Amino acid sequence: MTLAVHLETCELVGEYITEGAVHNDAKSILRGSIVRVEGGLTTIHGEWYHPEGPFSNGDFMVEWNNDTGVLQGWWSESYGPKNKWTWTPVVEDRLKDENQSKLFFSECCLRAANGHPQAQANLARLFLQGRGTEKNPERAAHWSLKAALQDNADGQILLAHLHLKGEGIEMDFESAADWSMRAALQGNAHAQALSAHLYLEGIGVAKDLDQALHWGKLSAGQGNDAAQELLAHMYFDGNGVTQDFRQAAHWAKLAAHQNNVNAQAFLATLYLAGHGVKKDEAMALYWAKKAGNRGHKGALEIVARL
Repeated sequence: MTLAVHLETCELVGEYITEGAVHNDAKSILRGSIVRVEGGLTTIHGEWYHPEGPFSNGDFMVEWNNDTGVLQGWWSESYGPKNKWTWTPVVEDRLKDENQSKLFFSECCLRAANGHPQAQANLARLFLQGRGTEKNPERAAHWSLKAALQDNADGQILLAHLHLKGEGIEMDFESAADWSMRAALQGNAHAQALSAHLYLEGIGVAKDLDQALHWGKLSAGQGNDAAQELLAHMYFDGNGVTQDFRQAAHWAKLAAHQNNVNAQAFLATLYLAGHGVKKDEAMALYWAKKAGNRGHKGALEIVARL
């Protein structure tokens, strides 16, 4: 079976069309919407039907791996028992097409004006990135606030970042910490990682290593690489926890494998010194090259030494 995925952004309502052997080689039409984006996985839920064939309709849910393009999940016939699926789709990122970007922007404008919180958060991000429209941080702040006030976690974490940077809105660390925590309490892994960082550094909140560890572990457990990197350093330094090089290496590896450049460079130093892992200059060089190829200065220094 082949699957063409039209991906506007990671939050977009999309359309999926599959032709192939779901049953009796019948053509099946799938339409779904993106309901969650976390840790490199995009979760899509929707319905399908056969224009021809013995089975009329059903529902499905899949997780799309943003790196590999593989989708795994389940489908059901007439909303009955679930059957496992694995797809390797052909992916089209419609935002690479200027006309499609503008179309999506227009769609978001209409839905946002009608009060749809996810559309408001999407619109804020488009304004911030300048995709489908001119970059406008002030409009990004405007729409992220509207989404945030409707308890939309994507709007809340975006607003937190804008407050941290003073981009399109007044720089306000306390507001940043507040909005980040609101999203974190909803289970948003990115917000949990940011809240962990803010508690670790005492930005916008009183420094609290217990809270940093708490939110860092929650986020890292969802696969967030920034939180995994944060935990790696906390365990290495014994900052708020008992120093544990093995735990430091464990979390550094997880983040490094998700292409976190700082974690890759840090892991190279662990292999070079034998902290938490067996000393291995070949592995140190491997990870240093990975990070160095992306311009990490510390990693480039290791490569030069080895």
